[in-house]
This record gives sequence, C-alpha cells and structure tokens, in this order.
Amino acid sequence: MRMPVLIVLVLASLFVISALITKAGVPVAVYGYIYMPDGSPAAGASVRVSGGGDSKSTTAGGSGGYSVTLNADKVPTSVSVSASKGDCSASASRSNVEGAVRIDLTLRCPTPPPTPTPSPGSQPSSSTSRPLSSEGEKGNASSQLKAESADLVTFLRISIREEIYHVNDTITVNGSITPPFKTKVELVFVKPSGKEFSVFVETDEKGAFSYKFKTNETGRWKVYARFPGIKGYLPSVTDMMSFLVKDFALINYNCSLQGRKLVVNGNVLPADPSLRVQLLISLDNESWAVLREASAGNGSFSFSFTTGICGTFKLKVASTETGNLDRSEGREIQVVIPCPKTEIMRNITAPKENITASNTTNLPSRGALDLPVTAISSFIVGFIIAALVMRRRYA
Repeated sequence: MRMPVLIVLVLASLFVISALITKAGVPVAVYGYIYMPDGSPAAGASVRVSGGGDSKSTTAGGSGGYSVTLNADKVPTSVSVSASKGDCSASASRSNVEGAVRIDLTLRCPTPPPTPTPSPGSQPSSSTSRPLSSEGEKGNASSQLKAESADLVTFLRISIREEIYHVNDTITVNGSITPPFKTKVELVFVKPSGKEFSVFVETDEKGAFSYKFKTNETGRWKVYARFPGIKGYLPSVTDMMSFLVKDFALINYNCSLQGRKLVVNGNVLPADPSLRVQLLISLDNESWAVLREASAGNGSFSFSFTTGICGTFKLKVASTETGNLDRSEGREIQVVIPCPKTEIMRNITAPKENITASNTTNLPSRGALDLPVTAISSFIVGFIIAALVMRRRYA
C-alpha cells in the first residue's frame, strides 16, 4: 500500500525539479531605437518584444531607445519587435539570436488619400481671387482664372521595400504620380553626412517610376520626391522617408594554447567606438553560448582564460550590432586539449596579433556541467532505497 505512494512522491518531485530548471530560461537581451518616418526619435512609442516563449512590453525613451531581457526557453531563437505611436507602426524580426541583438525600427504612417481632381470649370483650392477694377482687367483676369482652373492637382507617392540595407545592396525607390501621365519627377536624397543630391526620373503612361542605386556610405539616408509642375498640372511633393545602410564587420583572430591557458587575439574592421565582440563556445557542435564579451572600439580585442576541461570543443568570435555595423561572425576554431593534462604550446591558427586588452575567466568543468543530472540521479536513488527499507519493515 505504501509503495504506490512513494512512487507518486518520486514522480512528483522529479516533475517539480524539471519545472524549476525549465523556468529559469536563457537570458536574451534585445535593444534598439525607434524612429519616426522623418528619422527623428519616436519618444514614447509602445514597444513589444517576443521570442523564445517569452514576451515583454516597454516604452521608448526620449532618444527613441528601448531595452528588454527575454527568458528564452532555448538558444538560438527567433525574436520579433513591434512598435507603434499614434497611427504609425512597424515591426521586424531576427532569427538565430544568442546573447544580445539590436533591432531598430522606422515607423510607417498611413498614406493620406489623394486630393480629388477638380471638375471642369471649378477653381483649385490653392487659387485666390481679388476684386476687379476695370472691364479690361476683368477680361484678362477671367482668362487667367480659366487657365488656372484647368490645372489639375497632382499627388506623388514613393516607397522603399526594406528598412535596413547593407553596403553594395541595390536600393530601389518606386513611386507614382496621380493623375497618371508622362513627366519628369525629381528624387532628392540626403546622405548620412547631410549632403544632398538629386536625380530626375521619367514616369510611364501609368504615372509609375523607379530608380535603383548602390552606396557604400553607412548611416541613415533620407529621400523624398517632388514634381515642379508643368502647364496643366500643379506641383506636388512627398513626405520624407528614411532607410538605414549598414556594413558587416570583418573579424580576424587567432588562438593559441599555453598549457591550460587559452589566448584569443584579433582585430575588427572597420573600427567603431561602440563595437563589442563576444567569444562563443560550443561543446556539442550545435548550440553556442556566450563565454565572454569585450570592447573592440579601437579595432582590436583579446581574451585570455584558463580551461577546466579536456577534449574537443569549438570557439568563434562574433561582433554585436551597432548603428552602422550589423552583427557578424568569424570562422569557427576547433580546440583540442589532450587528456590527461599536458603542458604544451599549441598554435591553432595564424600567429598572434597585438594584444590591447585582457579578460580572464574559467571554463566550467565537465563535473559542473553535469551537476543537475547528478543531483537528480542521487535524489531518485535515495527515494528507491528508502522505499525498499520501508517495504521490508512493513512486509
């Protein structure tokens, strides 16, 4: 009679332990900036971040920045961010996220409906009238009014497919003019440096136009279109739109083993004052965990730590996302530490680069990694022994 009760207690305890271990989750930091369509900070925008079975909401600060930490059920995972302010909204997602990720959004607002085309003989809303002082002037003004009333109101639209591009990507600006007719439209671009340049594009019979270009200048770009107006058609201009151009960091590094001390030195191009790099480790050739993080603002970095394990594992270095650089990863390095311990000097890759900073840590030993499994096993064995003793006593 008592044996089933003990078995139930064992199963219930295992369930509680499993739930506690699962509930802890893996922290994933998500941060970034929210912008209005004109590139200004979207202060006070509502932001919702989801991923890895967790979701959190926050509000963008005065500079448009936000930051949350998700408790993911596993990594790598997918993260999605949505933001809104008034009638404007935007969303984006990233996959294969580990440790931290930066996701910026530029809100998009509903396009206002086109201005109705005036009926024949009606006066445009932009035209004005004044009293006439003489018959001759009255006749001239009447002719001028008829000419102005024949001018049609135009409406321009432009669109850009992506919010973020990379250096040497093809950027396409599509647009149209209403009512549709063949004409020339000016596209005005504002570079991240503040300099402007413009190009003229021709519309087709349907009023559509398209312009493609490539750039190697990183930062936030702005663009708008304007129609200067011609006989029979009034001028028009679009709202300012913006998009971000980023580059990928080029990461070079080497690794050397001195006994149990592992040293990783490297450099990152181009240099970015806000750039940070992460050292990642994989013990199973599938999942990766962030081991250490350091600044690489001057273009170089160094990690130094003593291992507590032997065998084979992999390392790689990844750069975090910045305003002008997207997340990048370097090549994987396989590290082999003989068992038992031997004092050797092993050059795993190319010769060392210049060392500018040092970070020291200890890798967890195999025993530390297996501690939860060992604890659960001991717990089960203890319950089984107790059950056998009680059964023998009450038999």
